[in-house]
Amino acid sequence: MKHAWFKPYGWIYWPTTWQGWLVTVLADLFVLHILLFVITRAQSVSDAMYASFPYLVPAFLLWNWIAAKKSS
Repeated sequence: MKHAWFKPYGWIYWPTTWQGWLVTVLADLFVLHILLFVITRAQSVSDAMYASFPYLVPAFLLWNWIAAKKSS
């Protein structure tokens, strides 16, 4: 029996099991860590955007891929 970790809700996914929540919390903690690191060292908003983009987009795409594969 297959248990879905995420439930599709439009274009996004909502975690429904502890595994889905774990993946989501880990992704959120990674994003928060990157943003805190970049924002404290950036000279402007555009610097922060350029510096965080290479980390945030792959993190979101990985989370989205896992959610799509493990959804109902």
